[in-house]
Amino acid sequence: MKLLIIDTETTGLKPEEGCEAIEVGAILYSVPFRTPLQSVSFLIPTDTNDAMHINGIDPQITNIDQPWRTALDLFHVMVASADYALAHNAEFDAKWFGVGQLPEINLRWLCSLSDFAWG
Repeated sequence: MKLLIIDTETTGLKPEEGCEAIEVGAILYSVPFRTPLQSVSFLIPTDTNDAMHINGIDPQITNIDQPWRTALDLFHVMVASADYALAHNAEFDAKWFGVGQLPEINLRWLCSLSDFAWG
């Protein structure tokens, strides 16, 4: 079994109000072998970031020339290889996929806040 562990940073809380994901980090993780197989992190260009006081991402940095589309292509391949998507707050992270530049993720989402008993 492989998990795609995902974290996003966004310009706000609601995509329906025009907020967008501006950073994606993901790790493809082998559960049986307890090891990461692949990882990627990239910024998505934006002109504004109303959440800069929270995530510290200056919009100017997102517009530096960098191969974010290539990283997004790798992310697509990682999604296709995974059995589940996992996020610390899956309800929040899942809503950004299928919006803007990010692909829809048709995996079952697991949430580390509610689906696991840590202790």
